[in-house]
Amino acid sequence: MVQNVALEHLVDGSTAAAYNDALTLAGKIAVTATVTDADGDTASTGAIDVGGAVTFLDDGPSVSANNAVQLDDDALPGGNPGGTGDVNPDTANTTGTLAHGYGADGAGTTLLTATGIVLPAGFTAAVSNGGQTLTISQGATAVLLIQLADTSSGSYTVTQLHAIDHPAGLNENNVSFTVNYVTTDGDGDNATGSLAINVNDDTPTISNIQDAIMPNVNNTDVHGTWTPSFGADGPSATSAINLAMGTAPSGLTYTQTSQGTNVNGDAVTQVDVKSGTTTLYTFYEYAHYDAATHTSQMTAYTTLADAQGATGTNEYFTLAAGADGNFDFHLVTNSLQSTSVFDVVSGIPNGNGNYVKIAGGTASFANDPSPASGYDVLIDGFTSADTNPTHSNVFKNANGMGIGNGNLDTNETLTFKFGLTQSAVTVGIGKGGNDTNEHFQVTIWDATHTTSATWNVTQADGSPLIVDAAHWGTNGSSSGAFFNFSEVDVKNIASAGGDDPKVVLLSLTYNSQTIVSDTTLNFALGITDHDGDSVTSTDNLSVALIGTHSGSGYQLTGLDTTSEVLAASSGADTLHGGTGLNDTVDYSNASAGVTVNLLTQLVGGAGALGDAISGFENAIGSNFADTLTANNTGSILSGGGGNDTLIGGAGNDTLIGGAGQDTLTGGGGADTFKLDHLDIKDLITDYSGAGGQGDKIDLTALFETAAGGNIADYVHYDAGTKTLSVDTNGTTGGANFVDVAQLTNGPAAGTINILYDDTNHVQHTATV
Repeated sequence: MVQNVALEHLVDGSTAAAYNDALTLAGKIAVTATVTDADGDTASTGAIDVGGAVTFLDDGPSVSANNAVQLDDDALPGGNPGGTGDVNPDTANTTGTLAHGYGADGAGTTLLTATGIVLPAGFTAAVSNGGQTLTISQGATAVLLIQLADTSSGSYTVTQLHAIDHPAGLNENNVSFTVNYVTTDGDGDNATGSLAINVNDDTPTISNIQDAIMPNVNNTDVHGTWTPSFGADGPSATSAINLAMGTAPSGLTYTQTSQGTNVNGDAVTQVDVKSGTTTLYTFYEYAHYDAATHTSQMTAYTTLADAQGATGTNEYFTLAAGADGNFDFHLVTNSLQSTSVFDVVSGIPNGNGNYVKIAGGTASFANDPSPASGYDVLIDGFTSADTNPTHSNVFKNANGMGIGNGNLDTNETLTFKFGLTQSAVTVGIGKGGNDTNEHFQVTIWDATHTTSATWNVTQADGSPLIVDAAHWGTNGSSSGAFFNFSEVDVKNIASAGGDDPKVVLLSLTYNSQTIVSDTTLNFALGITDHDGDSVTSTDNLSVALIGTHSGSGYQLTGLDTTSEVLAASSGADTLHGGTGLNDTVDYSNASAGVTVNLLTQLVGGAGALGDAISGFENAIGSNFADTLTANNTGSILSGGGGNDTLIGGAGNDTLIGGAGQDTLTGGGGADTFKLDHLDIKDLITDYSGAGGQGDKIDLTALFETAAGGNIADYVHYDAGTKTLSVDTNGTTGGANFVDVAQLTNGPAAGTINILYDDTNHVQHTATV
């Protein structure tokens, strides 16, 4: 018997894939055998069931292993190449044919199924289009699309639709999926296969940090740039940028101490800037991230109370760094807290008076009435017999200081009033005799002299008396909790045997104001992407505050190997950017308009009288009407406030008008015109986009589209009126379009290249 074609077997419903549904011909074929001999005699059998000896076994489909599909968030718009754990190449096997065979029964179907699919937590899968499409979503966001070209060939395409939120902090790890497909042959037998899909994470990067050099002058700003790249994941929704103190400059250290939180819950840090063991100055800072503006700001205060209260007064500086790649450092004051150690024996002249005034490191006796301000420390005193300080004199001799003589005798009190709120004061104590102990009553007061706390302390005679939170209440008892104080009273209450009845005061350590002349502040910039991966730049943002200068202006020079921004002062400055690229001269502090020509390196205008510049590629104007001209290799020109004129050169320039109605001319090269105000219509005189020089108009500061949003809902160009308009929300059908630029040379519609961001802070390009 010869089988010529495959037979269609009935599917065994219980074990369809086992292909054990055999067909037999029993009872279907019967034969009768007749035997005839040589002389013609015959004999016959009855019917013989030949079919019972014939069985047709089934055939079935087959599946086999498939190469894993590799995808990478890096390959999406805005993705960052490389990173720890990155895969190479970013994508592999995104198209192919699902491994299958139909067998002798012929082709049936090969379709996707959600049954048995293996997904990480938080993901769901849905099959559509009759099994030709499978969509995987993370939450409500579709992230992967698997599509079959038809119902039988198994030809597939895998597309990543959106960045995937990976586990935080695991570098560029893979999230893995296993999707299933079912191959069914011509008579209904089926087999299930699988396709593995791995999606590699993207991680953020920081680069191109400009350092800043500026005059150490109160109320002065400097503006620079950095490049935070959050990758395809976009920025964290709650804490995308982190600012902290970085590595101290050579020869200095930053000692950082937690001081709790401010009224808004931001961590407050005390920063002591030290040279060796000497504290040069102290400030108190916290950083706060504003999710609405994608900006983090560090605010530093000269006093702890203001930092904890986030009062906005007594600020040292602010540093604001935005996801748009700009930073602004604002120096409020250069008068800071420093730790002063005053030697009572050598620093106060012998003599007496109603009180001692210490100001700027100099002490002098004076008579009542005592001043309400203008001092670092005011030392007064009284006795238990007469608690009116005006009735007692502070006395100083070669041994030390006390009331009426050079000792602090039993029942005498010295009061120390401070110009700054204190968190720690140390009084150096000398032995007046050969006694064992010193016994004091210490009282601290607030600035209004209405709140106090008291500490009764006994310690070894000759030991310094340290009044701070760590020592409060030790070696004795206290009434009231420690607080930062404006006055401390020290009373000798020697009473028991061994207590010294006449101690000697030798020194006083306290916080005072100091003018910081030359210093450098280093900051660590960190960013976090949407799925929690973080990076902190190893290259600190360095801000050099230069106080030393000659004449009315400042002499500031950048390094040849570093990108820097140098801020001009109100005087006649000499500013040199160095031979390195991307140096910027910043005239944002100027009191009048300026003219800056980067091609000739010449400056003028009332705001730059007497200035000389060299070695700059970029320029920032003032808050007045400026004229800024680029060099021929590509410049960044930022007009600032006022109605500015920005003129590009032969290179690829970036022109940022700023506030005011500005006139922007790109010149040669592929220039970028950045518009950052909705209520101002800038004039662009020579736009040449698609089909021309490749100019672009940057609208990233004006709006963010929904992911996948239609750009036509946000941007419109009217070639007839030569006007570019923007609708910031894109949902009103054109009702809220606002004119933002006039393209005076009238380029054709369909040639306007624009840059814009979506809500994931991923930048896109479109042509309108």
